[in-house]
Amino acid sequence: MTFQRLLDEIRFEFAAHLLSGTAITAAEVGAAVSLIDAFAFSRAFKAWAGMSPTEWRLRHAEQREPPG
Repeated sequence: MTFQRLLDEIRFEFAAHLLSGTAITAAEVGAAVSLIDAFAFSRAFKAWAGMSPTEWRLRHAEQREPPG
């Protein structure tokens, strides 16, 4: 496995975790994994996961308690 492939795997696993376990926007998730352009993040995430960040969030959302 190349370093770039390992880095991509770590980025997308972290992105998937953020999408399913937090309420931050997909653009913020992209920035958190160093893909600042929201469109580029969405396209890359879809290539990795086979679905958009929004679809991932809907299918994998953990139960979160409302703030407060």
